[in-house]
Amino acid sequence: MTLSIDYDRLYAIAEARREAFKAAQPFPHAVIDDLFDAQTYAAISGCFPSPSSSIWKKPENEHTQGKYVTRRGDSDLKERLFDEPARRMFLELNSSLFLRFLTILSGISGLVPDPYFAEGGFHCSESGGHLDIHADFSHHDQTGLERRLNLLLYLNEAWGADYGGELSLYDTELRPVCSIAPIANRCVVFSAHDQCADSKNPSNVRHASSPTNAYIHPVAIPMNDHASSTIG
Repeated sequence: MTLSIDYDRLYAIAEARREAFKAAQPFPHAVIDDLFDAQTYAAISGCFPSPSSSIWKKPENEHTQGKYVTRRGDSDLKERLFDEPARRMFLELNSSLFLRFLTILSGISGLVPDPYFAEGGFHCSESGGHLDIHADFSHHDQTGLERRLNLLLYLNEAWGADYGGELSLYDTELRPVCSIAPIANRCVVFSAHDQCADSKNPSNVRHASSPTNAYIHPVAIPMNDHASSTIG
């Protein structure tokens, strides 16, 4: 599979959205519709596994219900479970070309991808599935890198306004500030740190997304310095 991504177009979008990303409430984020052209989006959507695929695992606890995520394969690697089109797609979305798009949008330099796909890969929620309010982990267990950005690409065709399943973003008092519907070819990029809380609301139909994350090398902060350890 070959993805024909117009990176000049993506860079122009990122430049145009950069100030709005920084100013967005409750924390920096951007919602970009039709990120890819129809042909590229169709190629990405075509990589999504069927509901019966062995790639899925279903975490179940009081905070997560009806959500399927990519399990780890041989050698504890998710990538061993990707077929060749999916693998090529994720390599493209973790390339320096795509990271440049995220750097322009966020203003964060030195971004690196996650080759282990921790909390990345494919996600799918069944009818009624939800994920409670939470903040994402701050540092990668295997690399020690600091998590800075989350990216979700939604793959849900003909999504109805009454279906639910929105991504909600919360302020530091855990009050909902905005909700984002998971419509096809919608990309959501948002900051990831311990003050960034989000949730996935229940939906009455199955829906799918393809998330990826970007990291930076952590900054050393002196013990007597009470400034934030984040950059940007």
